Amino acid sequence: MKLTEIQEILSDSIFIGDASDVMVDNFAPIEESNFRTVAWIRGTGEQSIAKISQGNAPIILAEKNFPTEHPEIRSRLFFLCDNPRLSYSRLVRFYIAHQQEWGIHPTAVIHPDAQVAENVSIGPYSIIGRAKIASGTVIHGHCFIHDNTEIGERVHLHAHTCIGSDGFSFEWNEDGGIEKLPHIGKCIIEADVEIYPFANVDRGTLGTVKVGRGTKLDHHVHVGHNCTVGENSIITAGVVMCGGSHVRNNVWVGVQTTIKEKCIIGSHSFIGFNSLVTKDVPENEVWVGAPAKFLRKKN
Repeated sequence: MKLTEIQEILSDSIFIGDASDVMVDNFAPIEESNFRTVAWIRGTGEQSIAKISQGNAPIILAEKNFPTEHPEIRSRLFFLCDNPRLSYSRLVRFYIAHQQEWGIHPTAVIHPDAQVAENVSIGPYSIIGRAKIASGTVIHGHCFIHDNTEIGERVHLHAHTCIGSDGFSFEWNEDGGIEKLPHIGKCIIEADVEIYPFANVDRGTLGTVKVGRGTKLDHHVHVGHNCTVGENSIITAGVVMCGGSHVRNNVWVGVQTTIKEKCIIGSHSFIGFNSLVTKDVPENEVWVGAPAKFLRKKN
């Protein structure tokens, strides 16, 4: 990346230094940086200055009140940002996006009726049923996308995710046997969703299971049949959403939480680690514990 490209991406930051012809192709911790690294630093004290001086990164993202005139680091180029970590992540995303190769691995199995856009990457041994996959989506190896599934633009599915499978739904019959309730509903993953390894999202029994735009599902998350997850929510590792439960918009759900069937978690709420949600959670509240109880208002 050229310095001018970085300046364009970080146009809301303050650039400090001589606009030189620097080229970088490496992102690394500042202590491990070389002369082609972009790095970021937290804090503004002597410890942060020492870390910069010990590394070799020519370009540093730092907080807006960072002492760039310190003699040990005066030769570096600085981008002063409101949130250096966030700005750095945007820079890395830009770099990765331009390295992405679009295409379908020869070992992937795709149903002839599947609708796959041109700019899609599908990794080795993935299986795609009668699904619809929009442009900019990356599907890593060993994923299974079932029939009646729609994947939006720029979705990222990590290895071993399972999308649109049957839910776990059975009834005892009059003879004491167990009969399965067939699932013929849909599964929709909206744009900019990211789903990590070994997570699964079921389809609806008759209706639609949906994961909203911008939401992130961590490792081993289970979204059961007839569930919905709203927009821009973060569902961390090991969360279980039992059938018919709903998480609204901008919710954070802590690791290993279980949400009882048909419970609703209101928008902008926060659920603590290892919680057991057995009743509806109103908007803008923090709940923790097993069973989960109200702790305080979020704002």
